[in-house]
Amino acid sequence: MIINQAHTESRYESVFLSIKNEWEKAEVKIIPFKESLKDFIIQNTDTMIDAIEENLGTLETISSSKFASHIRKEIMELEEMLRKMLAHLKIWV
Repeated sequence: MIINQAHTESRYESVFLSIKNEWEKAEVKIIPFKESLKDFIIQNTDTMIDAIEENLGTLETISSSKFASHIRKEIMELEEMLRKMLAHLKIWV
């Protein structure tokens, strides 16, 4: 039983760290709008929005498990950051 619990905790932590690392490495691509040097747009917003929504769903599932109590605070911080990113992207789009 303890081994199963530890395995599940480890798996959830691995998924969380994978998502966190993905966003730490992510780059937002900004390109000129219609050859303007003043106006810019964010490239691939649909892809980013889809990724954020998918990651939020995964994080919410993990966070609700008793096996994630040791990383719940970090999960909540990442969820908050992703929700802010999502809100900002939706304003821009």
